[in-house]
Amino acid sequence: MDAAEIRSLIKSDPAYAVGALLKLYQYQTHDEQLTGSTRHINNVGFNGVDAEILSSVAGFYLRTGRLSDKQIRLIRPKLYKYSKQLSNLGGIERVAVQRKSRRTTKRRHKVVDELPDGFLKVMFRYDPDLVTMLRDIPGREFIDEDKTDKYWKIPKSVDGITKLIKAGFLVPKSLKEWLKSVKRAGDLDPDSIDLRGFKTELYPFQKQGVAFIESRKGNALIADDMGLGKTIQALAWLHRNQGLRPVLIIVPASIKLNWKKEAQRFMNRPVVTILYGQKPYPILDRNSLVIINYDILTYWTEALLKYDFSVMILDEAHRTKNAKALRTKAVLRLSRKIKHIIALTGTPILNRPIEIFNVLKMLRPDLFRSSWEFARRFCGLHHNGYAWDMSGATNKKELFKLLTSEIMLRRKKSEVLTELPDKQRIPIPVEINNFEEYQQADYDFKSYLETIDLAKAQRAERAQALAKIEYLKQLCLEGKMDICFRWIDDFLEGCDEKLVIFATHKKVIRALEGRYWGSIVKIDGSVPQDKRQGIVELFQESPKIRLFAGNIQAAGEGITLTAASNCAFLELPWTPGALEQASDRLHRIGQEADSVNIYYLVAQGTIEERILSLLDSKRKVLDEVLDGISPDQAQRSTLSELLMNYKGVNN
Repeated sequence: MDAAEIRSLIKSDPAYAVGALLKLYQYQTHDEQLTGSTRHINNVGFNGVDAEILSSVAGFYLRTGRLSDKQIRLIRPKLYKYSKQLSNLGGIERVAVQRKSRRTTKRRHKVVDELPDGFLKVMFRYDPDLVTMLRDIPGREFIDEDKTDKYWKIPKSVDGITKLIKAGFLVPKSLKEWLKSVKRAGDLDPDSIDLRGFKTELYPFQKQGVAFIESRKGNALIADDMGLGKTIQALAWLHRNQGLRPVLIIVPASIKLNWKKEAQRFMNRPVVTILYGQKPYPILDRNSLVIINYDILTYWTEALLKYDFSVMILDEAHRTKNAKALRTKAVLRLSRKIKHIIALTGTPILNRPIEIFNVLKMLRPDLFRSSWEFARRFCGLHHNGYAWDMSGATNKKELFKLLTSEIMLRRKKSEVLTELPDKQRIPIPVEINNFEEYQQADYDFKSYLETIDLAKAQRAERAQALAKIEYLKQLCLEGKMDICFRWIDDFLEGCDEKLVIFATHKKVIRALEGRYWGSIVKIDGSVPQDKRQGIVELFQESPKIRLFAGNIQAAGEGITLTAASNCAFLELPWTPGALEQASDRLHRIGQEADSVNIYYLVAQGTIEERILSLLDSKRKVLDEVLDGISPDQAQRSTLSELLMNYKGVNN
């Protein structure tokens, strides 16, 4: 049958038109049928423009066995364009069409009203297909207050309202307008976000993240890849909403100082309070950003409940995955009193969907009320003979669609690579546990400098000064290793990427090797040259090996470590060239396949901050390359500037 005959039959015969519709629908892939879209360019089925409406009508017919005259009039002109495809497919069968009568389509029997508490009241004459549809809406509840007032109560959500409209319910105009206003992340205009006064320019995708949090009324899950700036997006939203104070920020211990530093760097004179210890004390300023780590949260919960926090930010929110953990129970208690909650994590689900439930319950308690309902729908809930098992994963596409339409924004680094610089340098301030000892040594060093004239200092005096500086650096290293280990632990738990760690001393490499045995390889001066390439290949190719520990000199040149896009310096060299050469192992010069995050774990309030500042200023010039200065000269130059910096010369 040619295309012209098919068009004629579609126009004249409703049963044939529906048969043609179902013929095309069966060639939509399963995921396209679920989402009502066209994702695969395979030259069969519906095109992207018609997919939603034609899939909806086909699905309705398959559920009910009937279509209205209006629905048939709607699909006929759309089907004409597929006549050639239908001719090639052949075998179109006429199907029985039970027309919907006026009596069964009286809208007063399928209506939706808004309730005062923000939920929706759904009423209809009993229909098993509609009951099945409603049972698949998260957070739904059947209300049977008395025999005269029975209805379904569902949360106000994109997913729920969309399903009601497709099922033919009479939805108030206000809800349809709300549905249009709650745009998906990809539809949000980054330039619509006014960030005047924020002290840095955000990338477009970061502005879009702020717009997404704003569109979700300050209740959102930002699940971007590591290094895409989840912290700065949350701070930018806080900057836009300065009336929402105080703010509770719950973070891993290894990045408490970094949150304070970032807030003070980018926001307009914020009041930041960091909480320490297991014994609560008063928070003096109730307009502050209060930062606390998960480890001590349970000791502070009762005290924090007395404060009226407007916002709670959960960094590395996947730490609340275990509902039985004390810290999770503490976070959940606090969340019930806080209106706006922003969750940040690059890995919202580490192994199985049930791990994300606690975060979802905090963000949208109306949608995600019951872990059992969530497990039944999305975790393959079943009894294994010993206990109820929630470790499975079912209806994954439906869950993804639900999350992205309601509360989650997730961007992979590969998706925004064109907006990122080749290298992002990120200082991470860390606390040392021997600060009093360090302060005494620092005082002694400054006293020593008062006794010499730097301009006339002999080589021996400079060598003595260098030895004293090395002692200060060793104290920094000893005092920060515990927090550095915790930072690495957080990295490994928070993403599935690899990490390169650079250091100077063998004892640091050995400590790393001992702690992460089985998932780490190393290259330092003790590794023979003929063994090094095999070690590099193991790191590059083995999924079990997630860490590479390298001496800055031994592993800083001649090897390729592009399996990783993150590196961390636990110790600093004397020259910016050494820093650049080492980080170039991950991002070879001229390579544009990825953006590298370079973290400097620097002891706060110590000589390391001065050294990093000098190296950063020198890096911008790269004297040893641009002006032909040798590495030895560069080291002497850095040392001289550091000594003068300590004495207050050119400070």
